Amino acid sequence: MPPGAKALRPSPVMSPLVAALSKSDVTALAAYYSTLSPPTNTARDLARLELGRTIYTKGNPEEGLPACITCHRPTGSGIRPDFPRLAGQSADYVENQLSAWMAVRGKPGKLMTMIVPHLQPAERQAVADYVAQLH
Repeated sequence: MPPGAKALRPSPVMSPLVAALSKSDVTALAAYYSTLSPPTNTARDLARLELGRTIYTKGNPEEGLPACITCHRPTGSGIRPDFPRLAGQSADYVENQLSAWMAVRGKPGKLMTMIVPHLQPAERQAVADYVAQLH
């Protein structure tokens, strides 16, 4: 990251690791990771999968929550570059990203900024478990 640039997703774990990387280091890392196969993960709690599938595929109209499938596709592959792949991501990672969205990344005009406030904690956990087991 260029000196003085603000991290898009500050992380107390990753920030010290990437602080000394040059632009060519970052480019090389991106090239390497782009060659890897997507990860395969599992749900943390199988009992949450049905709620996760419902939120992912249908949303929760009573709460104004649209379906995740609209932007992240049925397989969780996303639509590059705006809607990232969710399939196979660690459930803990997805839940943490959703939980921290407003504080870290929420900005007026960002689509997820309008969606995340409608997700209840149990729904975040269920969606995270559901996308973790997608391939």
